[in-house]
Amino acid sequence: MKFKRPESKDDGEDDVDKLVDSLTDWEQEQLIMTGIISQLYIENLGIGYNLADELFALNLEETGIEAINNPTLVKWAREHAAEQVAHITDTTRDQIKRIIINGFDNGLSNAEIADSIKELSEINSIGRARRIADTEVHNSISFGNHQAQADAGVKKKKWLTAGDEAVRSSHSRINGEIKKINEKFSNGLMHPGDPNGPASETVWCRCVQVPADFE
Repeated sequence: MKFKRPESKDDGEDDVDKLVDSLTDWEQEQLIMTGIISQLYIENLGIGYNLADELFALNLEETGIEAINNPTLVKWAREHAAEQVAHITDTTRDQIKRIIINGFDNGLSNAEIADSIKELSEINSIGRARRIADTEVHNSISFGNHQAQADAGVKKKKWLTAGDEAVRSSHSRINGEIKKINEKFSNGLMHPGDPNGPASETVWCRCVQVPADFE
């Protein structure tokens, strides 16, 4: 890693950007990670889809391995994986850029800056992709559950919490809330773990969506 002191601040920004670009093939990294995460999401979506069919006696036409090829599930997996990868890539690039700039400002050697980057995160597509997917197991299973109910013709859905002290207050307030299948709950989520919601509503969520048609 070579980095020369720039003559101006603007030149320095350009040099750092070029250096970050040279560290790895970011476009290839994104393609690899998106493919890995998509497949992991599809597997979890299939689990949620099949569990809903069994638990709620939905009598779906597509079950088992066929559910994994459900077009809606595959589309969700690919789009959500691409969003996650784009976010993590941008975040990683920004963190590396800050390390380089701070290292330069503090007079660190090229070797010391390189070590700091390695400590941040090894550039490893498979490992990083699996870590991303593992944090969203519940979210992808929840969407599979939601889609199974929608495909089965369920008209209304109910939000249920785990019913213990660990449940966040915003979820406790809507415990038992009933909405139309394609209508958002009052906390703004289409289903528990909805990736379109803020992290404060989805991270470590254990809530589930159940059919409310037969009450």
